[in-house]
Amino acid sequence: MPRTPALYRERTGPRFFLGLGACPDYNGGNDLRLGGVRELRGEEKERCARHTLRGCRGLDAMAIPQYPEPGKSVLFAGGFIKLDVQLGCRLIGLSGESSRKGEQVPVIPREFVSSEDGESFVRRLEELPSLVLDKVATQHGHIVRESFIDNMLVLLNRDHSGQVFLNAPMKASIQVKRAVNAGEVVSRDDIADVRELVFQDIVIPNDVGVMVLFSVGWRKGFYYDLVPLSPEESTRDYDLNQLLGGYYAYLSFQARFGIPAGQWRSLFANGWFPFITLTNRLVEEILAHNREGWNVDDLLPKVQAEVSARLPNALKAWQTVGAFGAHLPFIVKAAEHYENGDHLSCISVLFPRIEGILRSFQVAQGQADKTTQTDLAATVRSSGAHLEGHEFSPLLPLRFCEYLTEVYFAHFDPKQTDNSLSRNTVGHGVATAQNFDAKGATLGFLILDQLSYYFS
Repeated sequence: MPRTPALYRERTGPRFFLGLGACPDYNGGNDLRLGGVRELRGEEKERCARHTLRGCRGLDAMAIPQYPEPGKSVLFAGGFIKLDVQLGCRLIGLSGESSRKGEQVPVIPREFVSSEDGESFVRRLEELPSLVLDKVATQHGHIVRESFIDNMLVLLNRDHSGQVFLNAPMKASIQVKRAVNAGEVVSRDDIADVRELVFQDIVIPNDVGVMVLFSVGWRKGFYYDLVPLSPEESTRDYDLNQLLGGYYAYLSFQARFGIPAGQWRSLFANGWFPFITLTNRLVEEILAHNREGWNVDDLLPKVQAEVSARLPNALKAWQTVGAFGAHLPFIVKAAEHYENGDHLSCISVLFPRIEGILRSFQVAQGQADKTTQTDLAATVRSSGAHLEGHEFSPLLPLRFCEYLTEVYFAHFDPKQTDNSLSRNTVGHGVATAQNFDAKGATLGFLILDQLSYYFS
């Protein structure tokens, strides 16, 4: 049985094919390899049809009646497939608007869309990937069913030729929130950041156009860059794998990236942020409370429990972060106060040290002269892994810079007696004893842990 999908030509009526695994009752599935396809006949065909009606799990088994066009083959893209195509022209982009003959029209040479964009996403797929699949059908006689495509990479050369890769192995390079062993399962809650998304063993030159379709669970993303095919024949001047990693993170952590501006304001007004320390389920609860106008502080016991569970491992991890070095004795003492419920002492020690860590990072970066609080908050935007080209980091560096400015470094009115807890109210001795509470101490450690990922 070949590893790549078999091809079949239709003769008379519907025929059933078993693909992408075997039904549970078919000899344990031992006679069919992943990505293999074979035709079913007689009693076996009837049994698989019954399984189809009852419903089998996911794509473990499926019996599919197909009616290919005369003379065409149906290609079940269950495994990795590579095909060469001739486009017959050089694609330089999509028209940005309608126009009449002879009129000038803007061209979109590079774009990312996802299933979050609804009909716009579908139209892009019908305009570009479908064009390539039509060429595959015409030139190779194979009809590729779109529903079987998990990912698709197309490389477009300046001589109008191209290579199509279907369901190629992909690998994400991630920053983890805990120590993991080789071969260990990594969940979404273990991911602090996605640094790269790479097609394994496929070299993507900087002078070719690219189309990339990929899946994250039920969500899909599509990116194309046809700039290298422009008349200027420029080359790609950015890290494609890093960019794709950001888009992969965008789909994986959609709840964080879909927060409207008004909801960000209400989050900040109440001192909250979708901290990377917290599990995704708890972050989604926080965002739901904020969205519905409920008091996010009601979730504080859950947040405290997760912070307390994280602290022992965090204290070990922070020992490897250079900017934390001189401040660790104070952080350890603050953690002891936190676990003992002495929030006043915890905040008194911890809040000044957060600013100290920001200053230590500035010194290490050779920017010791940038000493304003605005400069210090901006350090999370200048840390190496979060420069331009990695816009969609789950760490949300741009938003966290705003959080530090508006919440941690919040200004206060010396005439008022009810100023909120901040670095400035603590440092200037105007924060009331009531402000030195469990919420303030918990937020302090969440801020600290967030910074550790930027500076690692």
